[in-house]
Amino acid sequence: TTSVGISAAHTGGTTGKDFYFDAQEGGKDWWGVDDGGRDCPADLREFDEEAPGYGTRNQTLARELNNRWTSAARKAPARINFNLSHGNRVGLLGGDLGYMIAGSYRNKYEFTDENENREVDPVVGGVTLVAEGQTSHFQATWGGLANLFWRKGRHRIGFTNTYNHDGTSDVTQLEGQDSDKSFAWQTIEWQERTQFVNKLDGRHRLPGPKQGFDLGWMAFYGESSAVEPDRRYLSYNTDNEDPQMDENMRTWSWLDEYRRGWAVDLAWSPAEDDFEKQFNPEFKIGYRQDDRERSFDVEAWYTTPTFRTDPALRYLPPGEIFAAENYNETSDPRRGTGWEFAQDDINSGVYDATHDLAAWYGMADVPFSLFQEDLRLTGGVRV
Repeated sequence: TTSVGISAAHTGGTTGKDFYFDAQEGGKDWWGVDDGGRDCPADLREFDEEAPGYGTRNQTLARELNNRWTSAARKAPARINFNLSHGNRVGLLGGDLGYMIAGSYRNKYEFTDENENREVDPVVGGVTLVAEGQTSHFQATWGGLANLFWRKGRHRIGFTNTYNHDGTSDVTQLEGQDSDKSFAWQTIEWQERTQFVNKLDGRHRLPGPKQGFDLGWMAFYGESSAVEPDRRYLSYNTDNEDPQMDENMRTWSWLDEYRRGWAVDLAWSPAEDDFEKQFNPEFKIGYRQDDRERSFDVEAWYTTPTFRTDPALRYLPPGEIFAAENYNETSDPRRGTGWEFAQDDINSGVYDATHDLAAWYGMADVPFSLFQEDLRLTGGVRV
């Protein structure tokens, strides 16, 4: 059996309206995949240098990064949804072999109203802030599966594989007022999430008392990742006729997780057949092992002036303010007349974690009646 579906849909309040994207979109953004333009060049991190009293600086990195701080508007198109699947069942080795392959793609465009309100904390302080604006949210999701199942009598073996990928673009524009000033800020974000899982499992009826023993087993492997390359935040003080840069931040983050394991269990019931099994107790013993590894890395950097940075740089528009030529060639926090590129040590960091589980378990599932009601009691132990 083969199935194909394709559709397009109008989104009220969004389709045909001005929708904001990263002005330097990648060629694969429609697919939810960055083409590398947002990557943080890992080889340039070797140019990190410690400026005594000023933290970590990297002028080479600042001058080599893509100057992509602007957004651009175009009319939001209709949503698209596409799917394709094919499955069948054939005879193999005296049993039945079934298979299914499928793939799908869909996207969406939507606006989200943003409102932010902050109050001064009586303990830690802070500033009051009121802001409102809108986020242009684009999302592309696609994936596929490839599954095989073989069955013969009381024996079944399955092999399943799934892959899913999700990419999102968010351009948020806010205007507001805090305790000190009026401001306008823009955040440009791109996120990708990927998950891959495969599993091989089986169920078998083995000889034994009554109906015999039911043997179940499985082995699995999975990978997942979440990447947020080149998140850009830029805020301008708009109190004066000529807005001036107030805050900025540029971050990259990576999360990777790997999971693998296997399990086996043996179940027995005194029932004479499958129908009676629902009215009889079942006892099960088994073993499971699950190993998980996770790593996370976030790099946060910001542009900051020196004591002698040209004040005119603050008034440049987003597309020019962080151009390569506006940064000092080498870090010089005291005498440089351009920008410095500094690492935010508080918001940067790395962690690695592992989680390993190995357990034997036993359990019982016992049906009984109470006040003419059919109930079941399930309990067990794990070591």
